[in-house]
Amino acid sequence: MNTLRPPTMFRFGFGLLVMISGCSGGDADTSPAATSDAAAPTEGCATFSGEADLYVGFECPVADADGSRAHPFARLVDALAAAGDRTTIRMSAGRFEGATLSAHAVRLFGEGEGTHLTSALVIEDEARLELAGVRLDGLEGAAIEVRGDARLTARNVSIQGVRATPGGAPGVGVLATDGAGIILQDYVIDGCAGPGILVNDAAAELRGGTLSENGAGIRIERGRGRSTIEDNTLTDNAQAGVALFSADALVRGNHIVGTRADPHGFGDGLVAGELEGGFGPSHVQLEGNNEIRENARVGVLFDAGATGVVTGNVVDANARAGIWAQGVAALEIGANTLTANHSAGILLFGGQATLMGNTVADTRTGHFDEDGVDLETGDAIAVLAAGDAEIRDNTLTGAARLGIVVDAASARISGNRVSGSPHGIILQDLPAPDAVTVDVGDGVVRDPAEHVGVPASALGL
Repeated sequence: MNTLRPPTMFRFGFGLLVMISGCSGGDADTSPAATSDAAAPTEGCATFSGEADLYVGFECPVADADGSRAHPFARLVDALAAAGDRTTIRMSAGRFEGATLSAHAVRLFGEGEGTHLTSALVIEDEARLELAGVRLDGLEGAAIEVRGDARLTARNVSIQGVRATPGGAPGVGVLATDGAGIILQDYVIDGCAGPGILVNDAAAELRGGTLSENGAGIRIERGRGRSTIEDNTLTDNAQAGVALFSADALVRGNHIVGTRADPHGFGDGLVAGELEGGFGPSHVQLEGNNEIRENARVGVLFDAGATGVVTGNVVDANARAGIWAQGVAALEIGANTLTANHSAGILLFGGQATLMGNTVADTRTGHFDEDGVDLETGDAIAVLAAGDAEIRDNTLTGAARLGIVVDAASARISGNRVSGSPHGIILQDLPAPDAVTVDVGDGVVRDPAEHVGVPASALGL
């Protein structure tokens, strides 16, 4: 049984994750994926679509099993026990119990959707597993667990409907912990009670996957090295499409759409923050045409000293803001297109950021509850709460309220094109007369007689 001990701050939806366990009983080379094409008949009790060193056949006789094609093992655990380094194992269509791999580098290929594992697959110690063409569904705890110094390379794997355990573990598709490493490609994870993928103190490369209707999409805590999240589609997950805490990550070319609010009200496309306990802030490169839209709260949320680059993304129709950064350090937000977000296109609540070359269009009215008072906003760019921003060469059109508002903060504003809003730029409650410099005079109001309302609180995580 593996015990996951996240820091005490783990309030992001699930509370504490404890005692996630699979059933007990990498660096591997890449080979062509198993296919679900019509399998060739064999002389034995099962059919297989390709060659291997050892075979596992559904409901084959146990008595004469030697792992050959003619006399395959009936159980995966027996094949793994007989395997050595670089052994290739092929499974027929059918239903098989999972197993634990604790040693050797093994290749395990199934027949696609027809090969079902009915209990968890665990890779531990220094084992290496290359996995392809299997399906795991209806399990509890974690469908695939990789721990210790183990490595998993998986493709064409489907995981569905992992349930929470009676002890309260949330139900995870793939769990990587304690220094493990995972590479997932062309995978499907649907309907898990908890995160589709949870990485805690481990390394991850995640490409070409589809994650939908999970308790969260991808969550990485204390990632080892740089994590890569590329060309994935995340739809209708709760809480967060991608959550990065004390992680260094490249996030590129993903579609993060329709994240639902959880019972705590969290429902963000991407979140980057810091775990309590001194694990350090996140550093995230969010670039390369990520599409982040229609999320229940914020499209992109950077928090707690997070650094990085947000560039070249499409961020549309999010319910609270397109990009919300609070307490960040040296964040660059550039060349993004933000359309029809509510409350704010880009909002900086404390911290330091450069906003350059963005197109922010049609920011819509949104509402905040400020001590029982309904606050109505709709600003293309807002800099608040002692934030400090360079705002340069942005195109801001059609905001419901303001092009730019700077409140109790500082900014350098130059080269922006502001049009189609009831008001252009409002500067109020500045910490010093020269806290804001503006290169235009028309449409700028300093210290209006009636100050516009702005959010007074950072977002919770």
